[in-house]
Amino acid sequence: MRSFVGPTEFRGLLDSLAAKGAGEFLVSPGDIDPPDQVYGAIHEKLDASFPWYPLVGNHEAETPQDMDFLRAFPVKSQYSVANFRGGPSGAEESCYSFDLGNAHLVFLNEYYDGVSDIGLDPPPSDPMAGTISAGLLEWLRTDLESATLRAPAFILVFGHEPLWPMPDETTGRLRHDGTSLDAHPDEVRSFIYLLQEHGVTAYVCGHTHNFSAILVDEVPQIDVGHGRGDADTGAPSTYLLFDLHDNLVKISVFRDLGVPDGTYELAREIRLLSRR
Repeated sequence: MRSFVGPTEFRGLLDSLAAKGAGEFLVSPGDIDPPDQVYGAIHEKLDASFPWYPLVGNHEAETPQDMDFLRAFPVKSQYSVANFRGGPSGAEESCYSFDLGNAHLVFLNEYYDGVSDIGLDPPPSDPMAGTISAGLLEWLRTDLESATLRAPAFILVFGHEPLWPMPDETTGRLRHDGTSLDAHPDEVRSFIYLLQEHGVTAYVCGHTHNFSAILVDEVPQIDVGHGRGDADTGAPSTYLLFDLHDNLVKISVFRDLGVPDGTYELAREIRLLSRR
């Protein structure tokens, strides 16, 4: 977010989201620096107790006060969920998973090196830092094996960086190509294989500030774009609404098309079948 929380920026997005119905909770897949300002805007525009599930992105990993905020953030206690599981040793607060209804949700910190939650020096210091380390992959493997036994209809995995960056669906802008998870071919292949093995419904990410939805080796990858309103005119500001039904998840993509003015229109719908 990089402080872009003004009335024509993130707050404007929240106004549109509130008007359409904000749902049960909000997920932000990283780039939420500074998170305290983002959290304040959410409380102001949605509700003082509206649940928010933030992820670590490269800007948070490089900013000590952001990490202090996220480590202390009450992800477990803010909402009633089942089978909550904290992250691996060294990233107990910045990786987590839980069940909600017929879905299992997993939140990854891709700057965890197996020891520290900021062990991988994030961009710009190391533009190729984000990856699925061996320790993170093993934690995810155990998590998905356990979740699969409960037979959820949907498994959604959230992380900051895309498997492979794609151009924005509207403007064609391409960012972070070759410096996202794709910078580590062996690790990203192992990650994709694990997602395939457990029938993950979608991998949801950010980082590029561009919206796209593609299949990467049969794994749906949804890059949610940016929510900075008119602060980034290289691609339309975007938010997604996920509606989970018995047999499918409907994802409605709202974008501030044309000249950014805070008017978010339905740009497309994505439908993904359940795992059952």
